[in-house]
Amino acid sequence: EMLRSLVGSEMCIETGVVLYEMCAQKYPYDASNIDELEEKVLTTKYKPIPQGVTKDFNMIIKQCL
Repeated sequence: EMLRSLVGSEMCIETGVVLYEMCAQKYPYDASNIDELEEKVLTTKYKPIPQGVTKDFNMIIKQCL
């Protein structure tokens, strides 16, 4: 239920990034500055999550990012 309350909130993207980093051990987007990062978050799909991550956890990350 806590994760549901985060989806759609201001913290959703930040939560998705942290969860992604925990699974992939890398950032979901490559960017050299905050403007480039914002553009990528709004216009591109994040790098694929490694195999082995459960379908449910993958769905949470997808909803946040």
